[in-house]
Amino acid sequence: LEPLPLPQLGQPTTLAQGLEQLPKGDARRGELFFKQVAGCAKCHSLSQQKNSFGPQLADIGARAEPRHILQSIVDPDAHVTEGFAQLVIETKDEKVHTGVLIEESGLSVTLG
Repeated sequence: LEPLPLPQLGQPTTLAQGLEQLPKGDARRGELFFKQVAGCAKCHSLSQQKNSFGPQLADIGARAEPRHILQSIVDPDAHVTEGFAQLVIETKDEKVHTGVLIEESGLSVTLG
């Protein structure tokens, strides 16, 4: 059995609303949200073995309090781990590139 799709909300969830719902949390629905709805899996991994552009989150429950985790979901820029800040670069031809700095030299920049 697969969980039902998550409903689309008219407005973003607040931290207070999320904290109210925390005791009713469902790990399978949370994983669905992580991978398919919120787009977290574009940068983060739930596996210790998989590399990702953002910090791996396999053991986040042992490293952070629920409030901190929820605030990071509601406001992803609230707590950014050092070295994982998002950069926005605009080139001379006005193309915009966004990502995490992987490598920088005098001639090039590599974003993840």
